[in-house]
Amino acid sequence: MTSGGRAPASKQTTYEIVVRGDLSDHFTSTFLSDSLGSTVGRARVEPGDGTTTIVIEVIDQAHLLAILERLRDLSLEIERVNPADESERTMR
Repeated sequence: MTSGGRAPASKQTTYEIVVRGDLSDHFTSTFLSDSLGSTVGRARVEPGDGTTTIVIEVIDQAHLLAILERLRDLSLEIERVNPADESERTMR
């Protein structure tokens, strides 16, 4: 809490989560709506060569961990998790 009695504003961070495999459009839309539907931030999914990148705004570390746990529960192999570059922070 600040001295004015208010909690400090939450700063969202954009992350790139790369998982192994090409996920179907149906899978990604279901994952985003079921797992992230309550997400304050936005997300997008970008297919790649044998991988899929999920670019998502997260509220805090607990939110990021919940997303990673959901991916693990779906038996997806996470290759890497990185904060997105500043240029990627503007969600298209």
